[in-house]
Amino acid sequence: MDQITHLIRRQQWLGIVNACRARTEGVTVKQWLKDNGVKEKAYYYWLRKFRRESFENLNTISAENKVSFAEILLQNEPECNGPIDSDSVNLPLEKTLVPVTFNNL
Repeated sequence: MDQITHLIRRQQWLGIVNACRARTEGVTVKQWLKDNGVKEKAYYYWLRKFRRESFENLNTISAENKVSFAEILLQNEPECNGPIDSDSVNLPLEKTLVPVTFNNL
């Protein structure tokens, strides 16, 4: 199979897999495949290929993102050279809760 044919089939099967995932609630995968004339073995073959591809991409991204640490110096803060006694620390606490929505972020 040449590259162009593979890319076309990949796009077709990606559409089929996405359509199956977006099926109505209560319809099983098996029933959806039957209703849409999709062979079960072919569906799972392509699903497996897409999952492997995603996993390989995830590993590539993870390998590129290395963790590094930076020292942060605080200004005008007393140094703490030992354990903190919880009885000697007074932290102001707010008594009201403010709801946060993510729509405005």
